[in-house]
Amino acid sequence: MKRIAAALVLACILSQVPIAHAAVGIVSLVKVWGYKQEPSATNWEALYRRDAVEMNQRLRTPDGGALHVRFVDDTELRLGSAAEVTIDRFVFDPSTGAGSLRAEMNKGMMRFITGRMAKEGVRIGTPTAVIGIRGTDFVIEVADDGTTTVAVYEGEVVITPRTGGDSETVAAGQNARVALNAAIVETHVAAPPPDEGLDDGAGHDGYADGNGGDGSDSGGGDSGGGC
Repeated sequence: MKRIAAALVLACILSQVPIAHAAVGIVSLVKVWGYKQEPSATNWEALYRRDAVEMNQRLRTPDGGALHVRFVDDTELRLGSAAEVTIDRFVFDPSTGAGSLRAEMNKGMMRFITGRMAKEGVRIGTPTAVIGIRGTDFVIEVADDGTTTVAVYEGEVVITPRTGGDSETVAAGQNARVALNAAIVETHVAAPPPDEGLDDGAGHDGYADGNGGDGSDSGGGDSGGGC
């Protein structure tokens, strides 16, 4: 029921966003604060629950923060503490499942859970690696120097060093790392540290919806009358 309700809210909100804005999803959770930056802007603007997310926006969280986005194909992107990602491209045909998603993870931690889009259309870049997916749930950590560590929970990912080294397939239960300037993908490495901001939010009271901070969600505030 939660997934159905979220899909209805998403359709309702996106129907009110001009097509020219290229809305591709909505914010489903904010803990502490979440921010966006437009392509031509130098300032950051606060994001709140149910705000639309658009192509080419840069998204960011502060220390201890979290920001979750649900795309129109039900893909979930969850940023943990002190993270930053840019949504470079999102195109999706719901009648066929064909589409393309490109994102650049600049720093911090992110959890990515695939939706209905064909998996071969998804690519996530970091300063040291390019990650392709094969239907999956995985976490990326990008360190300050760009070193990228990936932990796969379900499915598989294919990791290729930015320097052009050989690709490595990483399956569920495995971790891998690409260090700065490295031409190889290291396997049998430690998983990234836990970050509760990557969880589903059920344990948080932080569903900020307009006033910043953690806010609260008592369960009745989302049942307003339609759009």
